[in-house]
Amino acid sequence: MRIDTSGTIYWVPLLTQVDDYKFKVKVSDGIAVSIIAYNVFVNAPPVISFRPDDTVEVNLNEKFLFTLKSFEENENQSLFWSLNDGPETMFFQSGELSWDATVPDIHSYTVELTDSLDSDIFYGIFYVN
Repeated sequence: MRIDTSGTIYWVPLLTQVDDYKFKVKVSDGIAVSIIAYNVFVNAPPVISFRPDDTVEVNLNEKFLFTLKSFEENENQSLFWSLNDGPETMFFQSGELSWDATVPDIHSYTVELTDSLDSDIFYGIFYVN
């Protein structure tokens, strides 16, 4: 952390500084001294840590089932999954992706994990033959 002469704070938080991070800054004009207390919430983005391959080959009429996994460095941050885009018959709930590959073609889909502040997005493709 660095503070310039105009009072601008330059800081890149470390993983050990996630959640509420408290610090104090001592300010002086050479005569008077003041101490300013800061409490800053540091958010670490969520991470989709286990996901299908970028491109998955499935046979026609095959059922695909996969459970995505994630982690979040913040202790009390809620995570929310969503299927942002995909074939009409694709189903996604609580990290579990399922789909019956009934149409041959290339099908793209997008899964998002968010903590309401940051997101991790996975772009996948199914090749149905």
